[in-house]
Parts: sequence; structure tokens; C-alpha cells
Amino acid sequence: MVHPGTELAGVEALARTVEEQEALARTVEEQAELAQTVEEQAQTVEELAQTVKEEARTVEEEAEVAQTVEELAQTVEELAQTVEELVQTVEGTGEVKMVVGHRPVRCQSPLAGKSFSLMVLRLLKGHNFMSMLHRGGRKCVCCRERFLGQVQLSGEYSGLQQHVPVLPLVPPKQPTNIQQTVIVLYV
Repeated sequence: MVHPGTELAGVEALARTVEEQEALARTVEEQAELAQTVEEQAQTVEELAQTVKEEARTVEEEAEVAQTVEELAQTVEELAQTVEELVQTVEGTGEVKMVVGHRPVRCQSPLAGKSFSLMVLRLLKGHNFMSMLHRGGRKCVCCRERFLGQVQLSGEYSGLQQHVPVLPLVPPKQPTNIQQTVIVLYV
């Protein structure tokens, strides 16, 4: 016959074992939840890293755009300064000048006026120089005397000798079909 105390001790031990196993199960469950939380946090960190990377890329692109805008602004400023210098030259001397290929040529006529406007042209080989300035009109850009100004293959202006010195339009050893930018200050 089993002693009641021994039977009670066995039941208590069994209850403790069950309780320990339940506690262990709870610990395992908690660890599983913790692992899931860690995984979610890792995913959040990865997403944050991706966002930071994308923002860094955006900042870099914005910096590049800002630099391009700054360079463009600087170019515009330089062009404005060049035009301003040309205008000051004209205003300072009271003489009208024609700028061909960024080299100034002074009008030799005593009839040259003091008022002027600014025009930027592109001259092509064989085009009539003055008709590009005044549609149908062929007058000196300085003193408005009538003449023919044909752009020749050599790059010289025929009919301009009495108004401005002859100046090559296309430098030697360059193709003759190159467009030449001409800034004209004219009365």
C-alpha cells in the first residue's frame, strides 16, 4: 500500500513538471515573438536604409542640378558682362562698332551715329550680309549708306572697304560651311 504522503509528493512533482513545461512553452513563445519583433525591426532598419539611400541620391541629383543652374547663371552673367562691355565701349567713344567673331571693327565713316541696338547673327557662306540685317535693305550698319555686302568664300566682305576694314570671316584651315556668330552694334 502506497503511503498518502508519497502519493501527494508525486502529484506535486508532476504538477511542478507540468508548470515548468508550461513556463518553458511560454518562454519559447515569447522568444518566437521576440524573434519576430527583431525580424520586423531588421526589416524596418533595411527600409530606413533604403530611404536614406534614396534621399542621398535625391540630394546628390539636386546638388548636380544646382551646380548646372549655377554654371548656366554664370555663363549668362559672363555674356551679359560681355554685352555690357561692348555697350560701354560704344558709349564711351561715341563711335559705332561692329563685332565680327568677337573682334571689334570700327566704322570709318564720319557719318556714324551714336545711337545703337544689339543684334546677334549667324552668317553662312554665300548669304547676303546686309539683307540678313535689314530684310531687303542693304545699308551700312554704321552710317546707313547703301552698298552690297556679299559674304565670299574667303570670308571677306566685298563692298565694305569704304566702311569697315576687310576682315576674314572664316579663319584659314577651317571648313567654309562653319556658322560664324556675329554680334552687330548698329545705329
